[in-house]
Amino acid sequence: MNELPKLSFDEAALLFHSSHPSEFYLGLVVLFHSAPNVPKVWDWFIEFFKNKNISDIPPILVYYFAHIPWHGDIAYHGEGFNKEIKAHVKKRFDEFNKQDVEKLLCFIDKERGIARGTLGQSAEAIISSLSKRDNFLLEIIQDSQLAMSVRESAALIYAYHHQKEALPVLKALSDQGSWYAGELVSFMQRNGWIDPYA
Repeated sequence: MNELPKLSFDEAALLFHSSHPSEFYLGLVVLFHSAPNVPKVWDWFIEFFKNKNISDIPPILVYYFAHIPWHGDIAYHGEGFNKEIKAHVKKRFDEFNKQDVEKLLCFIDKERGIARGTLGQSAEAIISSLSKRDNFLLEIIQDSQLAMSVRESAALIYAYHHQKEALPVLKALSDQGSWYAGELVSFMQRNGWIDPYA
């Protein structure tokens, strides 16, 4: 019915910590919409993301995370996020490691990529907000053990922030067999810039 269930905080928290997927999901949605400025709620969300396998993480959690750095295609109606909660969550995001960033990149759809209105846009917004963003992206781009699609998404975000300075990184990835990185190089050489949202 597209209405938020009327549950108490304790009821929603209990559901969130349930081992049953549908109960967990209900708890997640209710907590996000009814308690957006409670630090421990975000702590629960972040710990869940860090500790679970990608297959166990609902994509909507990545979208929820993106509400802190924000992007122009978020449709949110409800209690605003106060300065304290933004600072708290930003600090927790800055505790992310390379593996956490890899997880975020894995949520980028291979077909739709990073574009307006996609989950890739939310993943990019989170990654771009990290203080160690460039270090993580370069490590991932250079990690030959990772799926090429993950490395390519990292390369696009890196190029988005560094433009022509990223050309050597893109060329190196292209030399390792990435057709996509080669296309990014050609586009940047022709146009002088790159923007996945243009």
